[in-house]
Amino acid sequence: MVYKPLNFHFISQRLTFVMAFASVLLGLLLCNASLGSIIPAEKPHVALHPIFGNTRITNGLDAFPGQFPHQVSLVWGWPPFLSMSHMCGGSILNSEWILTAAHCITGLPNFGTTQIIAGKHDVTLTESTQQTSNIALRITHEDYAGNVAPHDIGLFKLSTPLVLNERVVPVRLPAPGVQHTGTAVLSGWGSTSTTGSSNMPNILQFAIIPIVDNEACHESIDSVVAADVYVDPGNICTGPVGGATSACSGDSGGPLVQYIDGETPEVIGIVSWGVTPCGVTGAASVYVRVSHYVDWIEDKMANNFFIFIFFIIETVTRDNDALKHPINLLLPQRQSICTKMAIKVIALLLVLGYVASAELVQFGYNIPELGLGRVVGGSDARKGEFPHQVSLQWGVPPLQKLQHFCGGSIINSQWILTAAHCVTAVPSYGTLVVKAGKHVITKTEDTEQSINVSKTFVHKSYGGSVGPWDIGLLKLSSPLKLNKNVATINLPSPGSIPTGNSTLSGWGSVSKTSTSVMPSTLQQLVLPVINEANCKRALTLLGAPAPHSTNVCTGPLTGGYSACSGDSGGPLIRKRSDGKNEIIGIVSWGVVPCGSVGAPSVYTRVSAFNNWISSIVGSN
Repeated sequence: MVYKPLNFHFISQRLTFVMAFASVLLGLLLCNASLGSIIPAEKPHVALHPIFGNTRITNGLDAFPGQFPHQVSLVWGWPPFLSMSHMCGGSILNSEWILTAAHCITGLPNFGTTQIIAGKHDVTLTESTQQTSNIALRITHEDYAGNVAPHDIGLFKLSTPLVLNERVVPVRLPAPGVQHTGTAVLSGWGSTSTTGSSNMPNILQFAIIPIVDNEACHESIDSVVAADVYVDPGNICTGPVGGATSACSGDSGGPLVQYIDGETPEVIGIVSWGVTPCGVTGAASVYVRVSHYVDWIEDKMANNFFIFIFFIIETVTRDNDALKHPINLLLPQRQSICTKMAIKVIALLLVLGYVASAELVQFGYNIPELGLGRVVGGSDARKGEFPHQVSLQWGVPPLQKLQHFCGGSIINSQWILTAAHCVTAVPSYGTLVVKAGKHVITKTEDTEQSINVSKTFVHKSYGGSVGPWDIGLLKLSSPLKLNKNVATINLPSPGSIPTGNSTLSGWGSVSKTSTSVMPSTLQQLVLPVINEANCKRALTLLGAPAPHSTNVCTGPLTGGYSACSGDSGGPLIRKRSDGKNEIIGIVSWGVVPCGSVGAPSVYTRVSAFNNWISSIVGSN
């Protein structure tokens, strides 16, 4: 089990990129992202996915330094805001050209910095053997349709030629049309996990694997995925179909090679797509068959000899403008793609898009995780039932549309009460908006009001992550118009200790596993408040941090009902004796998988902060 603040997946799990903007960026290439709909009910953890992300070869071995000098790492970032992160693999064709997968190219944004690093062994270190070059030109096959599709081949032309040496060596192209058989060698920094969770290596991995014919390849995938799978003649596949060795997230674009005369590497495949969880017994990995595209490769390299100089000028101009006007652009993130990861940079998660892809069970606790989700065990709220509930949304229009990441509560027409971790996770650029009067989060509704946030406040004692004093305030740039769908919530009496039943509302995950299931409609759930002693006892048994005196907890400890990812910052309310509602808690953190037996949900107790709230609102 993982203990984490219950917030937003979408700016969640190197965050995580799934989103409209991620379709242009990296999100569509994440494990389980775009093809989740093809997963049959009886096989919930098996799906097709482009093999993309910062993650290692399943059941591979550590390569020794210099063993695969043709292998490169494709990295992307936006210094100084975001550090460079490994996205894909590639192969050196000559000092200026890199062969990779088309989906590695189409998944990158047109801002920030994309680089090729050659001579790498450990991707976490700066090594004396490495050479770095920016990209001058990106080329993808004209017939590539995106995602899991044929013709998934692309080329990068470098702005600065590589210096070829014993650690930086070109790979040989095969003869056109040749059909390769036997065994081949796969290398990359992709996920080593066979469960769907990510296990990310630092060291380059390799595996010796058998080539399987396309008919057997099709049959092996069809046997585990209930979908119309098409293995194109332009693909080549590897097994073993009866074992657990495969390419995985982070290997995308990387080379599958055979050695001619035992020493000269010839690239026969480009890692393209496969079945997740990686290494599923019976399922082949699918590559681009390079011999099918030799003429295309040679033609593109010959016809783009002089073009790159103009592209470099354009790129430099774009980067300079981006640094001057960061509010107009979106930043990306760190990430392994098949995994649930603690967020380090909110924007990186936005670009890559987090997708939880396994029922990960482990002990520990994490910093807030960002994402869209719903109340576990809840039901659809009636429209207007919770008029105090708001959705916090962030984006960088027009590049990145606004997206829900946390909840909040209206305490007066210009002030929103939320969790501190929702506030601290938001970058200083982009647009932070409060949407009131919402019911269906995916629609524009006639009841909604959208107002920008002008000021943010967090409690000075909040230390981040799973900690006490997790409370924040947002001041709106203009007042809300209060009506039956947009109304304030009463604050509790100072120091009061809530008991009895309470009601939670939010758009958080409904899933009882680590894989989020995201609702469109606002959810609500009645939960019993449990006292501090029982909450502490339950969390201690789970190895979780003890609640603070300024927290309040809810059960039931029988499991099945809880707050979850996406509910963060949202309200826990109760009905007073006069029939009016008051807010008693702010969703803070809890146990994952959500709704686990014996696991309470933890909230900030609002009655401990009446004076703080009054002070901030009164002085601002």
